[in-house]
Order: sequence, then structure tokens, then C-alpha cells
Amino acid sequence: MTTLPAGAYARAVSAAWRAARSRACAVNTARQFLDQMKADNPMHRLGEPEEVAKAIVFLAFDATFTIGAELAVDGGASQL
Repeated sequence: MTTLPAGAYARAVSAAWRAARSRACAVNTARQFLDQMKADNPMHRLGEPEEVAKAIVFLAFDATFTIGAELAVDGGASQL
């Protein structure tokens, strides 16, 4: 087994579609797309940027004994 040097950590956050404040050129198409994304997600909503940020902060500061972890912030979509 290979170990990481002291102080080296490998962690990742995999974020799914999330709400963002942006302008869409085809508003109706974008709305239909987002509605379908919500319907397909187990939580029936999109994540918020703040939810992804909280996961990143957790891995950066609180997960000091967590190495080689991938944290899925996708409302359960990766479990389907």
C-alpha cells in the first residue's frame, strides 16, 4: 500500500446540477430542462451553490481524518 506524504490529502466534491443565477437565451427551453432535472432527482429540486460550498468547507477543515474521499453533493442522484 502506498501512503501519501504527511500533509497531503486527496478529496473531491462531485456536484450535480444546481441552481444558479444566470440568463438563458431560450427561457422556455431552459425552464423545461430544469423542471426535468428536478423531477429526475430524488429530492425533486436542484441544489444550491451554498450546499456545495458547505461540502467543500467540510472537507477542507472538518474532515481531517478523511483521505481519498469523494463527497457526492447531488441530492441522491448518484445512488440511482
